[in-house]
Amino acid sequence: MGSRGRAIVLIMLVFVVGAAFGFALTRALTDDSLSSKRRRPATARIVKWLDKELDLSASQRQSVTLIVGKTLAEMREVRRAYRPKVSEIEERAKANIRELLTAEQTERFNRLMAELEKRRRERRARRAGKLGPK
Repeated sequence: MGSRGRAIVLIMLVFVVGAAFGFALTRALTDDSLSSKRRRPATARIVKWLDKELDLSASQRQSVTLIVGKTLAEMREVRRAYRPKVSEIEERAKANIRELLTAEQTERFNRLMAELEKRRRERRARRAGKLGPK
């Protein structure tokens, strides 16, 4: 494989890993349903931060809590809607990368992608309280 092919593979791999990281980071920062023993739910964290920075009154804090909770719920719905499309794009990128690889590289790539997916599932399970801390 020439240097151009390697560059394409690297770009595609960076895209796939970046998309996975971005998705995980977005969920960690915004998903109200993903609380654990060491973290508050997102709504509470955001309201606490805004209260600290803005010195909100009790009435403002109550209104901000409702606004943030509603916003996070709307964001969850948007993520549910686009998640299948993101998965489709990721799978297409993986297929395009596989076309460039040798048989040995394809096997290694498949193992890497399986490990990445395993880590994703473990993170989701931990967030949902199904596993202990890492």
